[in-house]
Amino acid sequence: MLNGQYLLTEAVHSIKNKLLDNLLQDSKDVDYLNMRNPKADEIFNVEMPKTLLSSWNQNRYFTENFGFLEPVSVMLGERYVVKQASKTVQNVPAYGYVVPFLPCLKQLLGMPEVKMYVNSMQDCESDDGFYRDFGDGEYVRNQEMLKLAESIKILAFYDDIEVVNPIGVRVKKNKLSLFFWTLLNLPPRYRSRLNSIQLLAVAKTNDCKEFGVEKLLQDFITGLKDLYAGITVEELDRTFRGGLVAFLGDTLASNLVGGFKEGVGFARKFCRTCEVTCDTSSNIVLNEQCIQ
Repeated sequence: MLNGQYLLTEAVHSIKNKLLDNLLQDSKDVDYLNMRNPKADEIFNVEMPKTLLSSWNQNRYFTENFGFLEPVSVMLGERYVVKQASKTVQNVPAYGYVVPFLPCLKQLLGMPEVKMYVNSMQDCESDDGFYRDFGDGEYVRNQEMLKLAESIKILAFYDDIEVVNPIGVRVKKNKLSLFFWTLLNLPPRYRSRLNSIQLLAVAKTNDCKEFGVEKLLQDFITGLKDLYAGITVEELDRTFRGGLVAFLGDTLASNLVGGFKEGVGFARKFCRTCEVTCDTSSNIVLNEQCIQ
């Protein structure tokens, strides 16, 4: 972890350079505004408070003042590992990390800009027969609670990322599985922005394949059940209800989350929603032709 004083000094130094550059463009007194001027250095000389020097104090400060949610470790399972040096077998646990879903959702709903869109949300179903948003889909139209404008609608998605050189020897060993969610009550133009996407869970891909994702997503599943029954946001003195609209992912990710065989390249029945086979799939064009 980088020293807090170093981070603060670098941030102030960056602000100082930008400010002086703008002032120098409009001022002829270059000597006074020069960055090497001692007076200018005195203005930007900031020291980190002693109460924030340690990482523990920083985390406590962030939690109390910025609503920091600390990730929670979840043990996915245990595996036996042979230690070559000591010639012994050890039981090594595998962990994933989860950001509590409901506390994160309540913080998001308490933000003024999010609260504005949630309160002003209109009926998400189009009245002219065109498909414009998720509210025009058959699933939402058939759900009495989700089709209400004031209901909280969650979109979750999952994908894997490689954190090392893709052509190196450690490929797949350090691959990570990431789960995210976003609030569909926001306008479409804001949903895909980075600050609108919330981290749900992270774990090594090999651990997810070996032990499954049930334990990793247990907090999310429990939170969705509570959200369907109704949750109260104390800051707003209001109760919200909602649910999951969709869980997005590619074929491999969707199969893993659904508990199916992940790779379907050589499977006879490769579809997880119908009974079509690899011999007859080339003759099927429309969804209505699928064998249920």
